[in-house]
Amino acid sequence: TKRFTFADSADITQVASSACEWADVVYIPTDNTVASYASSEQFSKPVVAGEGGLCRKAGCVAVSIEYYDIGFRAGEMAYDILVNGKDPSTMPVEEVTKTTKVFNPANCARFNITVPDDYVSLTD
Repeated sequence: TKRFTFADSADITQVASSACEWADVVYIPTDNTVASYASSEQFSKPVVAGEGGLCRKAGCVAVSIEYYDIGFRAGEMAYDILVNGKDPSTMPVEEVTKTTKVFNPANCARFNITVPDDYVSLTD
């Protein structure tokens, strides 16, 4: 395992190239800068993305989180704090429990990747 870092969006193409020279497959965690500026053309190797939005742009597969569900739960927690007077320091940290296995058909075809049947296609 090797980590590749970037300082800003201008570095993404160079970092993608370096990562693809080093690895057979690249994993990109959820990152807003990468999600905004990455494209499949920057990667000469398959990408496993940290979430569906990034997979749609540059990835082959992802186990995607549902931002709507996270936001809805955050709203419920805020209600408990603001209306019901709950102390946030006593509330447990919650983890995402609902995920969806997704794939980008075009990027999978580009690398001749066959995806298991339990993955959902990301289509526009």
